[in-house]
Amino acid sequence: MLTVHEASESVDGRHIGDNPVIDSVSSDSRTIESGALFVALRGERFDGHKYVEEAVNKGAVGAMVDTESNLPTPQIIVDDTEYALGQLAAGWRRRFDIPLVAITGSNGKTTVKEMIGNILRANDNALISKGNFNNLVGLPLSLLKLRESHRYAAVEIGMNQIGEIERLADIAQPSVAVITNAGAAHLEFLVNIDQVATEKGKIISSLRDSGVAVLNADSSHYSAWRRTAGSHRVISFGFSSDADVSGTCTTLTFGSQISMKTPLGEFQVDLQLAGEHNVINALAAAAASVALGLTPSSIKTGLENMSAVAGRLQPRKHLKGGCLIDDTYNANPNSVAAALAFISKLNGDRRLVIGDMFELGASGEELHRDVGRLARECGIGRLYALGTLSAAAAEEFGRGATHYSDREMLISDLGSQLDETTTVLIKGSRGMKMDEIADSISMPANHYAKEVAEC
Repeated sequence: MLTVHEASESVDGRHIGDNPVIDSVSSDSRTIESGALFVALRGERFDGHKYVEEAVNKGAVGAMVDTESNLPTPQIIVDDTEYALGQLAAGWRRRFDIPLVAITGSNGKTTVKEMIGNILRANDNALISKGNFNNLVGLPLSLLKLRESHRYAAVEIGMNQIGEIERLADIAQPSVAVITNAGAAHLEFLVNIDQVATEKGKIISSLRDSGVAVLNADSSHYSAWRRTAGSHRVISFGFSSDADVSGTCTTLTFGSQISMKTPLGEFQVDLQLAGEHNVINALAAAAASVALGLTPSSIKTGLENMSAVAGRLQPRKHLKGGCLIDDTYNANPNSVAAALAFISKLNGDRRLVIGDMFELGASGEELHRDVGRLARECGIGRLYALGTLSAAAAEEFGRGATHYSDREMLISDLGSQLDETTTVLIKGSRGMKMDEIADSISMPANHYAKEVAEC
């Protein structure tokens, strides 16, 4: 990969000790592999410098630290290890003259990244960032996995502070920048949705000269993003007939048949993912693929091979034999609305388990009330609310809603009130651990796998 001294030079660090070759980079002493450089990060509740010795004992060949250690191991001394990790990744990225797609947005970025990954892998070897490795630690660690065998890369860019997207885009140096949308997320530290959209638009600022901006033509922020793109080529996507990549669809219970129109021609995609929002996600992935010059057959194959991502409108069976819609990966008002729009089209007794949505700032209570109101309008028969903010959703929903402060009591009540005709949607922010509720009322995978299509 590179030597400790080369790594030190790329981050303007001070190198002490020997100069071994680094095979990989890690910030986790629990999973570090032999031959790795250990990056000792600091946070409010942790200090990676306490684990340098453990990392070395497990085979780390050096450590990046902000304070010199007494251990006889090669070290790179820097002022800020998190910032230096980003610089190391940026320098490593510059070594690879390959197309890289970076995706951001309030909703859909992980699914779009996985869709693009499927399309790229149908074409050639590609690096796809794992899970939601989309912050100032996860993105650099993903980029540092680039190798000569890779012909493409796709990464996700998230945000939980102003300026983070711009910094991450500077590190990733994208060839194609995708903005899925901008909605009511991150309002804890941003003034309004317009500011969210402005921050999302900063991904465009780091595009290479020949880079392409892939933008949602259905968004009210499309014109502003297009102005930000300046002289860069823009490929738009959406249901709008004016979009460069557009589509009409026939919605199935857990999928859609999409008639897709692109600059490369028209073709049909049988998408095995639930919800109209996933049709938009597929159009975004197709638009990014057009920007990369990929073929319609690669786009079609990649999208049709997509299966439900765990925790994202994932169909399961609950213990009474009815349908469980596991949408527990995360939540904000837009994604809750999309999930409710989907479940409203299903037959039978429909129920919602909602946990708190985080990072909504002063608008939190009002936005949770909106969820309760929308759930009632979408034909939800019963609502189970967990958490402080979700009490407002239960109150707004009215009769048929119950608010819980105790997770186990919610699980007990929910389990006793389900039958084979009941469909239950579970949704909430990641920190609410709503997946634990889904797992508690779900049949084991080998029991429901053959029957799940009947939901």
